[in-house]
Amino acid sequence: MNDNIINCWNSIGVWGKEKPRCPVLDDVIHCQNCEKYISAGRQALKRKIYSSYEETQDFSSVAEETRDKGISESVMVVRIGDEWFALPSRLCEVVTEDRPIHTIPHQNNALIKGVVNIAGEVNLCFSLGSILGVKVSGDAQHEGKRQLYNCLIVMTFENNRFVFPVSEFKGLYNYFSHELTAIPSTIKTNSSGYLNGIIKWNNLNIGCINADILFSEIERGIQ
Repeated sequence: MNDNIINCWNSIGVWGKEKPRCPVLDDVIHCQNCEKYISAGRQALKRKIYSSYEETQDFSSVAEETRDKGISESVMVVRIGDEWFALPSRLCEVVTEDRPIHTIPHQNNALIKGVVNIAGEVNLCFSLGSILGVKVSGDAQHEGKRQLYNCLIVMTFENNRFVFPVSEFKGLYNYFSHELTAIPSTIKTNSSGYLNGIIKWNNLNIGCINADILFSEIERGIQ
């Protein structure tokens, strides 16, 4: 976070434990209604580069280890609505539990869901479903014991951080290039433009997202 911003919401605000609480809360009720919090969200829109999270899980090192073993790519398998996608593990900083996403006042871009507080820092939260044209209504039943449902994925691309809510994080998968198959005609046009191809895992058809195309589109969408 910008050094000029004091994240008071984590100390004397609604997410903090210090007392006395912030006197402004008597008027605004919640920190998300306070001008200081709103200002921090606006600064996030300006694409500031923040410091690393203390709680970061090093998914990038896992990706490097798989390359050393001859695996062509390590990906994170996630579900958005009823569709499955794979994101490059090397770009992921952390997978964390779901938490409140606060809308930004006077912001009507469907790509931006709002701002979210992760490890005391305000980060922009983007809608992958909006970009890929996936409806997130309904929740199909899926088998498995280790899935993490309704969580946030924090990724870094070219020194910028992106937070995405997903319906389910299934886990990491390593695939060889020859496993990547062509995109079938049944895949929605909106999604297919962002995919390198399809891989199969646990009887699932998983669309492998091209990170360069995805993040370039996000950058264009917020300009």
